[in-house]
Amino acid sequence: MMKKFKSFVCVALVLLLLCLAGCGQQDEWEQTLKVAERMDSITEDAQLRENTEKMLDALIADDVAGAYAALYAGTDYSQFLEVYDQLRQEVAGLETYQLMPVNINKSVTNGVTTVSVRYMMTAGEQRFYIDVTRAKDHEGLTAFYITEYIPVVTNGTLSNMEGANAAQWVFLVIGMAELAFVLWAFVDCCRHKMRRKWLWLLLIALGYVLLQLVATPEQFRTGMRLGAFLSYTCLLGYSTGGFTLQFLIPAGAIVYVALRKRLFANYLKFQQEKQIKTQETDLVPEEVVPVAEATESVEEMQQ
Repeated sequence: MMKKFKSFVCVALVLLLLCLAGCGQQDEWEQTLKVAERMDSITEDAQLRENTEKMLDALIADDVAGAYAALYAGTDYSQFLEVYDQLRQEVAGLETYQLMPVNINKSVTNGVTTVSVRYMMTAGEQRFYIDVTRAKDHEGLTAFYITEYIPVVTNGTLSNMEGANAAQWVFLVIGMAELAFVLWAFVDCCRHKMRRKWLWLLLIALGYVLLQLVATPEQFRTGMRLGAFLSYTCLLGYSTGGFTLQFLIPAGAIVYVALRKRLFANYLKFQQEKQIKTQETDLVPEEVVPVAEATESVEEMQQ
């Protein structure tokens, strides 16, 4: 029975590592594309799409007047000219494109309803995100942003250690050692008898604290997450610059190991007390003969 259990644990560990290895293999574009494919049931704003295509066609054709005509009538022309060249550079050389909405949002501010959409645009080998907004019941765009999507290559993960430095290898080894420690604690808990075992098993399996430090050209922040399942200690490096350090603390397994001997002793004490109570209950009290009846019996024998 124990051999079967060990085999099961080994298979579970392999599956866990495969799941971890799969994390991060799919880039952001592929993940967003899957979201977009599930949005077929959402009604798209036809007017917003028409204005977006009108703006893109004008930018590709280098038609300043046509691009301005796609905007809300109250847009300042001089401010538009300041950003036109930058918008034009983003789409220079494109001929055909395809738009797919990935996010649609409606909001009301001061009684004015605005509709915002993020499009994924593919043009040959190039990919872009386009964010547009318009005020409902008004023609023209009130906002238009276009950014080219550049895939970010991440190393330092189980799925990609190519080009990783010594620090990344050290943190990954620490992460794998932590996973092995959690697995040992889980198996050890299964093998020994204790009170509330299932609660301890859940605590070992899910009791994690994940500390994060993110330092990239776009942001610098720290954070903490509780119950970070399927995470591990590692130092992630990005092709665009910067890194993310995530350090996983298996708090549940640590608490279990710290209290391990006490849990075993408490269970043994509990069993002994339970056995003593059972023995006391099973004892049959001896029959007591009243003193008066005993005296009468003696007198009768004497007579």
